[in-house]
Amino acid sequence: MTLPWDEIITLNKVRQLQRTLYRKAKENGRWRAWSLYGDLCRRDVLATALAAVVGNAGSAGVDGVTTEQVKADSTAFLDALESELRSKSHRPSPVLRVWILKADGKQRPLRNQKGVMLYLLP
Repeated sequence: MTLPWDEIITLNKVRQLQRTLYRKAKENGRWRAWSLYGDLCRRDVLATALAAVVGNAGSAGVDGVTTEQVKADSTAFLDALESELRSKSHRPSPVLRVWILKADGKQRPLRNQKGVMLYLLP
């Protein structure tokens, strides 16, 4: 599967999953997606999420790996991530905390999580 880096193209199966989750959550505010982990491990969901992250041109995380490095070897990255998720051995890295200066002189935190963001909710 080739990933579209210039634009995010959501596959029909991923879009259908997004809509189903959205509708269930809106229908019942107390509903919880207990079986979501299986959908998270799907290759099409991971590829769509990776395309969204790379398309956003984010900065490097705490490990120093940039989106350009991930983009260069996206197949190996997705293979490793999918394998870790399926074996339940994936451990996300700590959140990189950066402080952004506001107009009034104060600062606010900006958090950046390493890895693929979940692209399940529209």
